[in-house]
Amino acid sequence: MQLRIFQSRFFHTLNTYQVRKLLLFTLYFLTINFGLWAQNFAITYDTKLAEDDFEYTGVLWVGNIESLFVWKDHPEKVWEKSRQEGDDITSQDVFTDIVGYQIQRVQASTLLKCRDFCRKEYPLYYEDDITFDWKITADKKMISDYNVTKAEVEFRGRTYEAWFSEEIPINAGPWKFFGLPGLILEVGSTDGAVSIRLSEIKKMNDTEFPSFLKEATTMTRLAYNECLDKTYGNHSGTNLNIWFYHEFNGNRTLK
Repeated sequence: MQLRIFQSRFFHTLNTYQVRKLLLFTLYFLTINFGLWAQNFAITYDTKLAEDDFEYTGVLWVGNIESLFVWKDHPEKVWEKSRQEGDDITSQDVFTDIVGYQIQRVQASTLLKCRDFCRKEYPLYYEDDITFDWKITADKKMISDYNVTKAEVEFRGRTYEAWFSEEIPINAGPWKFFGLPGLILEVGSTDGAVSIRLSEIKKMNDTEFPSFLKEATTMTRLAYNECLDKTYGNHSGTNLNIWFYHEFNGNRTLK
């Protein structure tokens, strides 16, 4: 009887020790993993949205609490870009300033705070609450030495394919995209209108993290789209590819 009690206590102690060891190892792994990515990062993308004839550099700043995507920042009020290919000349005028276009999101939120422009010297602010219904596929590939997985989603009239990496466990992505179990390194629409590709990932310190600038005219997203419609309509169809028409709550929508 005493032998059985001793054996029971011995194996109970052994099992408890193994459980504790497993828990400590798991905690250590999670601590190392969190410590690696619970820092500030600047992720640079080559960014072309539906309204663009050119690629622009976009930077996704990711901190412990929030992310901030910044693109098309320029010292001139109107950024004039052009290129010539044979007899064809392509040009695009971008209304902006030194702060540029910004999209801020608190990590646990679906609400985006957006700083944008619809005409010269007219920065505006609107909010956009988005929930993505991602479908994660079995497709895999490599992007800049990271293993990535493809996910698909329908978003305001377009089908998008995104490539994310669980090796970078950050719920963030460029432009308005987020909601996957890893950083989105590449995303684009299947019609080719939107293309966002990873260029570089760098660690940053707290002092380099930019601030979201809300000093702008506040309006709804619908009012913002109507402002764009009026502005580009007055420019005789300049950047007509800015509009992708479809029904969304009975209204046209852009972004």
